[in-house]
Amino acid sequence: MIEYQQLCLDLRCSGSYSFDSFVGSRHIVDVLKNIVSGSFCNHNIFISSRYCSGKTHLLKATSQWCIDSGASVIYIDMKDIARLSPEIFKGLSGVDLVCLDNINLVAGHVIWEEALFNLFKRMQVVYRPLVLSGNSFPRYIDFVLPDLKTRLCSCLCLELDNLDDAEKIILLKNKAIEMGLNVSDDVLAYIINNSKSDVVSLLECLDFLSTESFTKMQRPTISIVKKYINKI
Repeated sequence: MIEYQQLCLDLRCSGSYSFDSFVGSRHIVDVLKNIVSGSFCNHNIFISSRYCSGKTHLLKATSQWCIDSGASVIYIDMKDIARLSPEIFKGLSGVDLVCLDNINLVAGHVIWEEALFNLFKRMQVVYRPLVLSGNSFPRYIDFVLPDLKTRLCSCLCLELDNLDDAEKIILLKNKAIEMGLNVSDDVLAYIINNSKSDVVSLLECLDFLSTESFTKMQRPTISIVKKYINKI
């Protein structure tokens, strides 16, 4: 069984997951801050976005904000479903806030769906909120239990906006700083204008740029970006 407190403490080691460093959809940040900073009223949030669009960042930032506020929080990524047990949901009603990431991955697993439904009921009794995320709105996810789907659809459902080019540059610049990489605005603009536009591809390009630059002990250049684009 994973130690709940360890799940919280792990978040402290990752300062990059903060509301300040989140790029895009600032109105959702405001909603989450209100939930955490308020009286932890029984108001559940469901955040929908595609892969690598920021929902995990937001849930971890929410968890960190909660920790910094002195409240208790649990963050669980359902990508780890293979090594977890539904029993992990038991006892969470004593926690101020529960964040469950990628819950679309429990769809079709009846035991997990029942455990999640029961968690909803327990959290409602003690007036504690859930913050959840998935790759689509609940009504489009193939949950088996109708009651669970109803509960999920009753959440305040928010969708992350796609990043525009200016926001993508900010995102890449922030990631480059985290990686210790000094990338000029010209190079970042070239990546945005010439690489694939989805966030995953942009970050993969940045990873290649980082590897090449550190290996060759040189500053990131447009020629390295061209090399990457020609490879894919």
